[in-house]
Amino acid sequence: MFSIMDFREILGNFNIEGEVQGVKVFGAGHINETYLVSTTSSQYILQSLNTKVFPNYVGVMDNIEKVTSFQKEKYIERGKDISKMMYLIKTKDGRNFLYKDEKCYRMFNFVKDSIVFQQTDDTHILEQAGMGLGDFIYTLDGFDATKVVEVIPNFHNTKIRFKDFERAVKEDRAYRAKDVQQDIQFVLDRKEYASIIVDKLQNKEIPLRVTHNDTKLNNFMFDEKTHDFTCLVDLDTIMPGSLLYDFGDAIRIAASEAGEEERDLSKVKFNLNNYEAFLKGFLMGIKDSITKEEAKLLHISAKIMTFEIGMRFLMDYLDGDVYFKVHEEDMNLVRARTQLKMVHEIEQNEETMEKILYKYYNNK
Repeated sequence: MFSIMDFREILGNFNIEGEVQGVKVFGAGHINETYLVSTTSSQYILQSLNTKVFPNYVGVMDNIEKVTSFQKEKYIERGKDISKMMYLIKTKDGRNFLYKDEKCYRMFNFVKDSIVFQQTDDTHILEQAGMGLGDFIYTLDGFDATKVVEVIPNFHNTKIRFKDFERAVKEDRAYRAKDVQQDIQFVLDRKEYASIIVDKLQNKEIPLRVTHNDTKLNNFMFDEKTHDFTCLVDLDTIMPGSLLYDFGDAIRIAASEAGEEERDLSKVKFNLNNYEAFLKGFLMGIKDSITKEEAKLLHISAKIMTFEIGMRFLMDYLDGDVYFKVHEEDMNLVRARTQLKMVHEIEQNEETMEKILYKYYNNK
């Protein structure tokens, strides 16, 4: 347990308004320690950033400061309410974090009257989520993505991920390959997927942008009454990349009718209505800042991102579960199979997905 006194010295370093009245554990995150701080005049979010997961915590914090500062300026220019976005509360000496007792503490404003959803088939919520992601990218159009650092190098370099997978198959460190040959072959047969986005970025056929890199639905916040989009949270993985990473990863979750740990693969289906709702909102949010080349790849980005995470789950299973946490011995294999089944589902629906895309994108 902890008390306000435990946080008194930490909180005293930040530019907060009013006298501290309470501090309580907030949210259900598995990586960072998060607290809601209440004062006589406002509320704030205090976090202890997990420096084991993010050893380059200076880079993480600099990325967040640069991006949210740019967003804040654009919000003010557009007359948008900055209380509906997350931004840093700096320390009294102007730093974007406090390092104390081998911990990195940072503080954000608290976005009031907001909720999150783990999963939903509500097309209004999904359309709003798509619009929010589109607006996130639209707002950052013009920001020099080379100014942010790769806090996790090659995070979405699917070509390198594929080479790592081939290494895992060859080494077979956990002696599991013989039992999953069909799964391994499924990945190997789709090697060409690994090159599509990476090559187009390298060849400058699509622009390098700031990407969120963790666009699962529970990182979108919504107004608790209207369920309209409020803001994106969990900004630790902000890095340079392609908007296709964020769109594809969001669809991977939003359009799936089953969770990542579903053992009954007959339940793993691709929901076209959910895809359409998110896509429609996304194109409204991003407006004319999306390029033609990016747009024509939207419908296959979900396949590529689902392929990537499925391959990573299977690779970790072959390596002996050294990266992703597991609570059962075969959990990474279960996760891999749900994702690879989703790849198959997307492949079966690809033609329809493309038609839906051009229903809303007509060379705007």
